[in-house]
Amino acid sequence: MLTERMGASAYEGARNFFDQNFPAQSPLPYALLRELLTDMREYCQENLDWSGARIEFRIDPTFYREMDEHGRVKLGIPDNLDYDAPIWKPFDMQLWRAAGTVEAREVIFESMLWFACFRDSPAARRRHRQRDRLDSIGMGFQFFPANAQVEVFLRGDRDLREIVASAIAPYLGKSAGE
Repeated sequence: MLTERMGASAYEGARNFFDQNFPAQSPLPYALLRELLTDMREYCQENLDWSGARIEFRIDPTFYREMDEHGRVKLGIPDNLDYDAPIWKPFDMQLWRAAGTVEAREVIFESMLWFACFRDSPAARRRHRQRDRLDSIGMGFQFFPANAQVEVFLRGDRDLREIVASAIAPYLGKSAGE
């Protein structure tokens, strides 16, 4: 019981942090978004590279590009951003398919939990390390800073969300179909 309360307390603390820094429908500060996406890219590599799955992050530059000087200063947007860098490019719809829109804080918070569970799942390790590699499977997230929304993209013939869910469901006490 104490462990459950400690876990719930840690979860609530983390959730409160994200709620404060990523208020729903509010503009995303550039420096925080850049730092989180850098960390998330490394986190996803550490947690998913063994399986072959790819996770990519992009930012729609429109909001930051069109902002006036006062707004740029307020959100910490540097004048020398390289908008030709890959992170600012849209997903190639020849390779990716749109899969819905969610709030930025949900992507950051929930995907970290799901991918950590996937990494630690013995079933996922047995299945996806060699036998059923996920080399052509991917998930992409394109952040829209103006309203803290993220469009989710999928790559390959299977849905990485379903693969991860089926691998971690036994550890969450649910079947993959629930």
